[in-house]
Amino acid sequence: MFLASIRHVFDRSEKIWEEKAAAGPEHTAAERVLQHESRHLGEFGLHRILFAGLSETDDPEIRTHLRDTYRRFQRWIRRRVEAHHRLRGRRGGPEAELAAWALVGLGTIATVGREIDLFPARQRARLIEEAGRLLLEGGPG
Repeated sequence: MFLASIRHVFDRSEKIWEEKAAAGPEHTAAERVLQHESRHLGEFGLHRILFAGLSETDDPEIRTHLRDTYRRFQRWIRRRVEAHHRLRGRRGGPEAELAAWALVGLGTIATVGREIDLFPARQRARLIEEAGRLLLEGGPG
């Protein structure tokens, strides 16, 4: 049951992200997902499941499921970053592979911040939006 819950975290996120990614032509899919997450990241508390799993990594099945889930997050994000780079003709900055891992990390710390009231919601939104844009674009605007 717990292993299925780990898979559900990605499946639910992917469903929401796919809807947001397809929402309109005025921004790239990566930009639309970043904007959405800056306002909504962690609101359902699903990532608590992943965080709980981190305390159980001695179990090989849980470790494998967590690793696979984080890799799925990274691959989904990497594909949107690559598409963004193609559409914007971006040169320089971190390659899509590294930018996607950094965005996973950014989402993780923002979620931890939400869970333990590390910083206010407005600051968390700015963190995701501004740091996310730097990672997406490869530097300051």
